[in-house]
Amino acid sequence: MNIKRIIGFLSIISILSASVLFGATGLLVTAPGETYTPGQPKSGTPDLQTSGVPFVITVYSYDNATYQPVTTNASVNLSSSQTASFSPNPATLSIDEPVQDSKQYVTVTVGSAVSGDVGIYANTGGGILPTSVTITAQNISSFSFAAVSNQVAGTQFSYTITAITSGGATVTSFNGSASLTAVYSTSGTVNLGTVNFSGGIAAGNTTLYKATAGESLVLRCSSTVPAASGDSNLFNVNPNTLDRLLVIGPGQTGEFGTQTGNGRAGGSTTTTQQTAGAPFSVTVYACDAYWNTLNASSGTVVMSSDDPDMTFDPASPSLASGRAVINVTLRTVGSGTRSITASRSGGGATANSDNVPLTHGALDHFAFTQTVSNRTAGQLFYIYAAARDAYSNTVTSFTQAVSLDCYAGGTPVNAANWFKAPTSPQFTNGILDLTAVRVYQRLFNATLRLSYGAITGDSNTFTVSPAAFSKLLVLAPGESHDPGNNTTGGKTGSPSIQSVGATVPMNVYATDQYGNQISSVNDAVRITATDSSGTANGVTVPADISLADGAAQFNFIFRTSGNQTITAADLDTAGITNGTTSVVVQASSITYFEIANLSSP
Repeated sequence: MNIKRIIGFLSIISILSASVLFGATGLLVTAPGETYTPGQPKSGTPDLQTSGVPFVITVYSYDNATYQPVTTNASVNLSSSQTASFSPNPATLSIDEPVQDSKQYVTVTVGSAVSGDVGIYANTGGGILPTSVTITAQNISSFSFAAVSNQVAGTQFSYTITAITSGGATVTSFNGSASLTAVYSTSGTVNLGTVNFSGGIAAGNTTLYKATAGESLVLRCSSTVPAASGDSNLFNVNPNTLDRLLVIGPGQTGEFGTQTGNGRAGGSTTTTQQTAGAPFSVTVYACDAYWNTLNASSGTVVMSSDDPDMTFDPASPSLASGRAVINVTLRTVGSGTRSITASRSGGGATANSDNVPLTHGALDHFAFTQTVSNRTAGQLFYIYAAARDAYSNTVTSFTQAVSLDCYAGGTPVNAANWFKAPTSPQFTNGILDLTAVRVYQRLFNATLRLSYGAITGDSNTFTVSPAAFSKLLVLAPGESHDPGNNTTGGKTGSPSIQSVGATVPMNVYATDQYGNQISSVNDAVRITATDSSGTANGVTVPADISLADGAAQFNFIFRTSGNQTITAADLDTAGITNGTTSVVVQASSITYFEIANLSSP
């Protein structure tokens, strides 16, 4: 008896549980603009939707008699009367705590070409009744602008944009965003940012900095969701008032109509490299504060440069159609970059400068970079020089060995009479350093000359004075005085053969160690000879003579044949090296024969 009661009770519990788990009798779909409160029918009216713009619906399972939500895990299939997509689809309902109802959020996107009423259908394909909701889709055909008048660069102006259908009605459902650009007919587009729509209308302000300069432009509004665009009417942007000049040189292009920058593409501050003495052209523009050219601007451009040897052609150009073209010639390399500046005569515009990298021209001459001071014979000194172009810029590309020569009054000095090391001086990067020079010969109007083919360069004129009095020099006929000959000691040649009894003129010089005559010496000199019977000026040796201005001449008569040596010794100044010469003396012609020591027959 008790067991039957327990079984009956369990049966009642089972029946009640089945009604909870399987009591859902219908589906409910709410669109944006509709509200569902459990126990009540849904209320509200679906909002208008924009074709191509996603929106979210909610799918419920509930008791369609009591309007109470009923928990189920049903899989709901979604479809529509016109093109649309659903995500997810099918939609699996799930419990959303703490309310014990079963629902799913589904994203709906009506096809971008769809307009009008769109029915959205939900069904399980089973025992739960299907349902539907109808929304109205608005299709954006384009964006329409309120008329835009001509504008002035840098001046803010307003715009109004409306999203419209193909029939011209406002798409009031559109609350999205779109891009705004200025589209110039030939010079590209300028991004003006993002505009936000509310109820299908976007209103705001913008500023254009680029003047149209003979071209027109439109404002363009474009969106990607949905894909739509529209242009304003054509209009112009006029330059603002004159504010500054702009210099555009070789290798540079203008970047006109910008709020920032320096008016040159990439912010360029340097032209391409130019060569000293070679003309190049620049263009000077009259601009407003945004680098737009003012074609109506006039006036005279004044050009200047930190190159003291520059020229401009024309020197004072006039602006024509807001610009002037000038040929510029720079000649002084300096540190390697020169600046050029354009200003407007009478003011009214900020001056503008540009930088020009400048390199040397072709090799033209050599320049000694220090003054060669007067020297004493044999004194060591060093020369320094630079390879120069026609404008005295150092030709840094010149790295060659050159010739170095010494001249006296334009006549080359014998190689034995001076010294250089190295024998072929080497330029490196256009510079010659530490070439050693000694000049042994007394010289007036001396110069040094560097040469490389036809390219030459001379030093200043300098004087080489004799060194200290150190020796006497005796010259016989056949010998020549060669002052400064460091190889022979100041004389060249060989004494000619003389005859006994003949009068032989001899010369004596007071010289330095290189044979340069010392004109200040007036010492007494003693003449001696290996021919002890010989006479000097009629006096049997030894005989004394006197120097006058460092020189003396005497006549010597040899009395003995053979190799005879004549010596001159200074009697007044100690330490002076004697001068000598050796002469071959032959007997004079035969006048008689002498027979001696014959024995008697």
